[in-house]
Amino acid sequence: SITLPTVMESVGVQVFDADNLDQFIESRQDFGMRTDQGADLVSLPLPLKIAALLFRPFYFDASGAMGLLASVENSILLVIVSYLFWQWQDVARVAKHLLFVRFCVVYSILLSITLGLVNYNVGLGLRQKMMIVPAILVVLFATFAFREYGKRFRNRPYTNC
Repeated sequence: SITLPTVMESVGVQVFDADNLDQFIESRQDFGMRTDQGADLVSLPLPLKIAALLFRPFYFDASGAMGLLASVENSILLVIVSYLFWQWQDVARVAKHLLFVRFCVVYSILLSITLGLVNYNVGLGLRQKMMIVPAILVVLFATFAFREYGKRFRNRPYTNC
């Protein structure tokens, strides 16, 4: 691709070199050691890092009006993600049949893991998770449409009308 060398040069990482990529992740995590909250996030296991990326700040650690607004946003996201996990069979069926839903599922999982590895504070996480939210919403609405389609057409015979 034409843009890959430019991106690698501007970020300063050789994407296809494992040592370089490991150094990049390590340097990003070192930023987290500068604050108490960042240090706490760096020492968490990966599943908790991903949860912190997606759902922090929550009401108990939010400060001020903007923190409470972010907590409401995170509550809504928590409900959406919980629903998708609860309906994982429907999500899998939709992803099996629709390429764009399959892409969104893989994209949101891989991006959550990647950002969970390099995320080092709550403020950055608030901005970074907005790259994941559109894909999650696509999966949610496709799952709703699938469930509605199943309710309406479950017992009807197929016709070409």
